[in-house]
Amino acid sequence: MGALLARDKFASAFTPGTHGTTYGGNPLACAVVRAVAGELSKPEFLAHVRKTGNTLMEGLKDIQRRSNKIEEVRGLGLMIGADLSVDIKTFLGKLKDNGMFATQAGSKTLRLTPPLVVSNDEIGQALDKIEQTLKEF
Repeated sequence: MGALLARDKFASAFTPGTHGTTYGGNPLACAVVRAVAGELSKPEFLAHVRKTGNTLMEGLKDIQRRSNKIEEVRGLGLMIGADLSVDIKTFLGKLKDNGMFATQAGSKTLRLTPPLVVSNDEIGQALDKIEQTLKEF
């Protein structure tokens, strides 16, 4: 389910029936959105995201201190980028071979966006795979 916000100048171009979706606004989609929004707004859920995001960020900074292959680590919550000094496309291929999928942002940034329900154990596994893969360069 999605929503569209637009200034009056642009919104006037959207008349009923000109912009829609098969699933938009049906009762099931609305119930799911309501349930997800309820979970996302719970203080303990947001605390988990902050904690696991911090664990991932600090773990990457630890790897950065031990390696000359991470130039910068930045992010917020569980959306984290690490600028690499190695070829990002080659790195992502080797990371995949080592059992982890990740994406690229820009010309050299490893983009990490794990699910918001990621566990500390899974964060540890990801950090191990990243460090192992960097050692292959």
